[in-house]
Amino acid sequence: MQYNRRSLFLHAMAAGLCGCAPGMRLSPRANDSGNAAGANDVAQFRADIETYAGAGIKAAGGPGDRAVDHWLERELQAAGYQVGWHSIDVPFFTTRQASLRCAGDVAALLPQAVVTTTAEAGITAPLIRVDRQNYAAANVAGALVLVDLPAARWSSIAPLHAILRHLAAQGALALILITNGPTGGAIALNADVGEQNLRRPVAVLAPRDAAPFLLAAERHFPATLTLTGEGGTRPAYSLSARHRDARASGGAIAISTPKSGWFDCVGERGGGIALWLALARWAAAEGWARDFRFFANSGHEYGNAGMQHLLQTDAPSPAETRLWIHLGANVAARDWRDGTTPLQPLDAVDPLRTLAVGETLLPEARRLFVGQPGLDTPIIADARVAGELHELVAAGYPRVAGIFGAHHFHHLAEDDMRCAYPAALPQVFAAMRGLIEQVVASPLSHTD
Repeated sequence: MQYNRRSLFLHAMAAGLCGCAPGMRLSPRANDSGNAAGANDVAQFRADIETYAGAGIKAAGGPGDRAVDHWLERELQAAGYQVGWHSIDVPFFTTRQASLRCAGDVAALLPQAVVTTTAEAGITAPLIRVDRQNYAAANVAGALVLVDLPAARWSSIAPLHAILRHLAAQGALALILITNGPTGGAIALNADVGEQNLRRPVAVLAPRDAAPFLLAAERHFPATLTLTGEGGTRPAYSLSARHRDARASGGAIAISTPKSGWFDCVGERGGGIALWLALARWAAAEGWARDFRFFANSGHEYGNAGMQHLLQTDAPSPAETRLWIHLGANVAARDWRDGTTPLQPLDAVDPLRTLAVGETLLPEARRLFVGQPGLDTPIIADARVAGELHELVAAGYPRVAGIFGAHHFHHLAEDDMRCAYPAALPQVFAAMRGLIEQVVASPLSHTD
């Protein structure tokens, strides 16, 4: 999936917005213990994001992902939830060497999952450049192919499947993707385990390092690609927590978020994790006669594997679910000034985030999220939505509300605490809380 401002703006404009249901109370729930986030509790949101950031790299099933597991388990148990775990097997790879060498120039590469390695000596062959317009006519047999991608905030390899399969079938020895994003860095791409394996080495070259190799490719100079390391599969764990009042009726309120990713994922995941925790603490403290279900999924970077597994196992069915909120990428990431080197941080939230909701929730979502950049023009949750929210829509959940997007450093190694913007979270929290309250208070209709 690739994101750009125009496509998301058009999605929002295409959504039919009509009417406005009566609002519910929006005052914060006081809690002396600090277990329920208040409307202005930026400090708690920042502390939770810092804890998530401190776990390090969040690759599914790795040490950082497992550290987040233990932290989330402690937090939800302290709030009174029953916590369980589900495991899936995911690929992993530990890099020993990943480089491209040509005529004295050397650049580090990012191995693209699912990784196919080279021999220790690498692969030496002519460099050839292709792009989306000329790849079908290029003679790539026996070559190392630079795939020069159009400018976008890239997230997934899925849009490239047809191109990469064609190049592999035409005899390309390896594929090197130049992910032209807003920062000049190498963007790791989510991989579909079943479809992506081309039996060719695939790697990502940072655009900022690409110039000498693009020049060499004009003359088909020989280059050497080396990708070595150790890989295989390992278990990754998804959390499933429940807080059910004995008087509960009327269907489950489910709230989910991914927790894994390629790097530290602070701007990508931190805001969603902090908001998820705030809603969990608030829901437990509220004392409602409701069945709250909270899910934190691993394996997101491998075709939403954790969410797919959840929907086949522990998730309440669409008929049993009153509302499902999904907090995906870029819930509250910092915006940056484009066109500067280096990019300059702004005291603002990145607006390239989208709120998608079930059609019956659209008027209320429009009212509750007014004034929140990117979220104030919600779209109808349909086939356009991305990430794990797409899995929920495909599974037939009618009352959904989800956030997704890609900030400037999405899927980059530099996605650290500088990329978080916790100041935006109290507004998102208040709006999501208001949406839950509205759904709980309103009668179900035959269209829900």
